[in-house]
Amino acid sequence: MYGSGTKEANRAQDYTDNKLHELYARMGNSILKDISAYRSEQEAVSQTHHQPSVANHLNGLQKIFNADIKAQRLAKREYQRDQADQEREKDKKKQEQQTRFY
Repeated sequence: MYGSGTKEANRAQDYTDNKLHELYARMGNSILKDISAYRSEQEAVSQTHHQPSVANHLNGLQKIFNADIKAQRLAKREYQRDQADQEREKDKKKQEQQTRFY
């Protein structure tokens, strides 16, 4: 019978304890691998759907600001052209009135 001698008295118990310890270690490693894989998947998902960083917000604001400045400059040029056209019309009318008067 196995484990009945003096040398082998606790070998059967040691064997089962060692096998259980090995099983728990393997299960623990497996669980840790699964957790690690899950975490890396979640990080990959969070990186693709992350909130824009401060730099991205600043770049967006800079683009909006530049577009607004450009629109203001264009509006100013158009206003100045309209004013110049009105001045030309006034000068033309004055000149016509002066030529009629003479």
